[in-house]
Amino acid sequence: MVILATAQISATSSNGETCLFRALIDQGSQISMISEEAAQILSLPRKRISTELTGLSDAAVGTTKSRVYLEIRPRFMSNNKMQAEFLVLPTLIKPLPDESFEFNKNEWENYTLADPNLNTKDRIDIIIGSDLYPKLIEEGVRKHNSIVGQYTIFGWVVSGSLHEKRQCGKIMSAVTSSMERFWEIEEIEMKYQKTTSACKHLQRQKKEIRMADM
Repeated sequence: MVILATAQISATSSNGETCLFRALIDQGSQISMISEEAAQILSLPRKRISTELTGLSDAAVGTTKSRVYLEIRPRFMSNNKMQAEFLVLPTLIKPLPDESFEFNKNEWENYTLADPNLNTKDRIDIIIGSDLYPKLIEEGVRKHNSIVGQYTIFGWVVSGSLHEKRQCGKIMSAVTSSMERFWEIEEIEMKYQKTTSACKHLQRQKKEIRMADM
């Protein structure tokens, strides 16, 4: 079982409301991205753009048609914040991890985890790529067995591997290889909702994902 670096982050909508999203921190991605649904929930102004995306072996994966300017913060009270542009994609990747697993959080009880539910299968709304990675890293690295914690403005992000046998033969060698199966590059009908109800809808979907994995 491989643990990928995730974080729960707060993002500010167009009407000033704060919504909580789950982000994958991926140095293997050259750019940062947000899902179409998350962008609609935030109702942020968009800039039209056409950017071709490629995956492994330089294979064309798709084209993004817009981007948004987004302000993100830690899930807890903090003066830290980051403002940047994110490409909007119809869908990012499947929920992570592949399945929920037992994780001894007692080893990290004195550390503020960026994602307290890192061991629970849940959706990914945002991908923070190498374009923003240097801006979120702080001093501090902790290693426990095969697990590594890196201190960031969002708290401690944890990644590494657990010594368990894999239950299937599927391996995500890069985010883009997994994305290729999920991206549907087509025009999506825009169905805007009020931000408050949209945030609640997002949380219900997250709960359903967790319950389905039990």
